[in-house]
Amino acid sequence: MALPLAGIALSACSDDGGGTSPDASARPDATPAPDATPGPDAAPPDATPMPDTTITSVAGGVMTKFEAAATFDVFGAAQLVRMAEATRVELYVEHGGLLTAGTEYIAHVHALPCGVEEGGGHYKLDPTVTDTEENNEIWVRVTPDDTVAEGSHTVYFHAARLDAQSIVLHDTDGTKLICADLKIDDAGDAQVDLEGSFAAFAAANTDDMSIAGTVTVSVFGADGDNKTDIVYDISGLQDTETYEAHVHQFPCAIGDAGAHYQRDPAITAVQEDNELWLFSGAAPTSGALSDTATFAGVLARGDGLSVVIHRIDGTELPKVACADLTRTTAYPEFVTEGNAGELAGAPAGYQQLDATVTLERKQDGTTVVTLDVTGLPNGVQVETTYPARVHAATCATNPPGGAHYLRDPAGAAGDENNEIWLDLVVPGGTRTGTATVTADMHTARPQAISVVIHDATDPTIRVACIDLE
Repeated sequence: MALPLAGIALSACSDDGGGTSPDASARPDATPAPDATPGPDAAPPDATPMPDTTITSVAGGVMTKFEAAATFDVFGAAQLVRMAEATRVELYVEHGGLLTAGTEYIAHVHALPCGVEEGGGHYKLDPTVTDTEENNEIWVRVTPDDTVAEGSHTVYFHAARLDAQSIVLHDTDGTKLICADLKIDDAGDAQVDLEGSFAAFAAANTDDMSIAGTVTVSVFGADGDNKTDIVYDISGLQDTETYEAHVHQFPCAIGDAGAHYQRDPAITAVQEDNELWLFSGAAPTSGALSDTATFAGVLARGDGLSVVIHRIDGTELPKVACADLTRTTAYPEFVTEGNAGELAGAPAGYQQLDATVTLERKQDGTTVVTLDVTGLPNGVQVETTYPARVHAATCATNPPGGAHYLRDPAGAAGDENNEIWLDLVVPGGTRTGTATVTADMHTARPQAISVVIHDATDPTIRVACIDLE
């Protein structure tokens, strides 16, 4: 389905308050802030027709610091939830004094990864509009308290393209402070395929209107073959002409696919060794060209969105046909995970504890958390339940993990239906346990950042805290 470029936007900056179950009231120096919307999963008001908010993928990552934030102890995480006709971006930052409480800061989705030109420029709903316009971009406004900045923003009737690659939090003067890559959770050795079919541009000459064919771009991860292959099979070309083909930055329908994709975007001149050229000066046989172009050591980024065929006409290179590149490899679930032992000061008996947690944000709109623990106290001869909860701060906070994570920040704390609880039930005489819980109809926000295990006898005592990254 073709989606309109402009979207309806809502933003929310909210605070995950505490609870009344084990240590739920503890969150470092937090002042609850009201929700600006009914919650991050709310539909836009008065929208006709309503957008399709079926989740198609979740991407995200942890914050890295740019030079202006280098001396601050900062942790942050962000994620982008792609839906059929909407995009939601969320971030959580423990800012360590980098930000001033009560001052508004703005984070923007950017069009390059953090490590490439510090994220480059802002992601544009319509990239042919070069001016900075909030309604053509994805902004998250946050007003921090003394320790935390958090917020979300949803754009309706726009599913973010693959060139929405990072989110950058700026200082009030525009300086880039911190950045999180919005990465799809592909394995390091995965092969990711994008495919497309060629069709002539509407403005192409009559002789070019019969151009057809297919192209597949395969990106092989750095832990695997570490390359990009482009397989093409093109027909309908003119044997009396010669052609070039390159990967381009935009979809075919936006600015005729824009400019060439650049491996190093800092190099603006057209250079074959800085781009992805399928062929140059190629003469078809019986109207056809087919081959594989291999780029060793090159991992094509998400800002390569189409392949354009040019006809060589003297010094001119008119665009004659184009194929949009659509990911055909299934999107993986977005997983955060962690491992830890006992907390300092835990009661006797926990010194051999080892806990591993995985948290999956699934495309069916659920969140699944699994906890595996070994080394629990020895000598317990009866079935014992160790409470474990997903928490809304890192283990570095005081107390470790802060308050319980709330599914709805405006809802009640201490309510199992509004939190994510794992009860680790361990048979008598054993020291290991596993617990799994599914939070239905909820995609955990980045604030679901740790899991705390509590003592079975005194649940106010935290015996372990596991950060999730």
